[in-house]
Amino acid sequence: MNLGNGNYRGSFDLWRQEIQAHEEARIAGVLQSMPLVQPVSNSFWPTQHAVSIVNYLYGLSQQQIPLLLNLARCEIEAGQPELATGHLREILEAEPATPYRPLVRFYLYQLTGELIPALPEAPVGQTEPETEELPLVAPKP
Repeated sequence: MNLGNGNYRGSFDLWRQEIQAHEEARIAGVLQSMPLVQPVSNSFWPTQHAVSIVNYLYGLSQQQIPLLLNLARCEIEAGQPELATGHLREILEAEPATPYRPLVRFYLYQLTGELIPALPEAPVGQTEPETEELPLVAPKP
């Protein structure tokens, strides 16, 4: 109950430890599937290694980004908006299409006044899908 008691420093340390533990576990999964670590009899290592890399990348968005968002919110409560802004930008750099983008967008606007696009930019060489402009208000019944 560090955060509930206003112990922000303890909360920061716990969030950072959790982020580091997830990162180390994902990296260990990738390293353990490399051919020099696998037994010689294992002929499926390329597939296993590819799966471990996909799991590493998936874990980034599914595990680490919510933790970074919690860390940023904790820093906002502690009165450290510069650090919170850095973590929010880190989220968008790591995973531009994160489902947390609207929330990150809101916090960045409140902290810096900067309004980032609601949708990430399409990768180079890829055309953006055509979208219909939706009204900002609900239709009348």
